[in-house]
Amino acid sequence: MTVVTLPDGALVLKDPADVKVYTVDWSELNLATAVTIITSTWTVTAIAPSTTDTALTADQTTILVGARKTQVRLTAGTLGQRYLVANTVVTSESPAQTKERSFVVLVQDR
Repeated sequence: MTVVTLPDGALVLKDPADVKVYTVDWSELNLATAVTIITSTWTVTAIAPSTTDTALTADQTTILVGARKTQVRLTAGTLGQRYLVANTVVTSESPAQTKERSFVVLVQDR
C-alpha cells in the first residue's frame, strides 16, 4: 500500500483506479510538543469542472499512533475532476483548538 505524506495546499495527481492512503503530519504544522489530536474529520468537495461530483471517496480515516498524524484512504474519482480534500482536527490543549489543512486531488490517467 502506498502512503503519501502531504503538506498543506499540495496538488495530488491520482488515477481513478488508484487506492492510496494520504497522511497529514500535524507535528510539522505547529502543534506544541505535548499536544495531540483528539478528533479528526475528513471532507471531500468537488471544485472543478463540476461542483456536484461525488466519485472520489474518502474512507478508513485514522489518527495514527502518537496522535500527531492523520490518515485517509482515497479511492475512485472522475477523470479531469478536481477535488478539495480537507482534514479538520481538534487538539488536546486547554482550551482546545480546531485546525484545518487541505490538498487538491486532480484525477487523471497516470
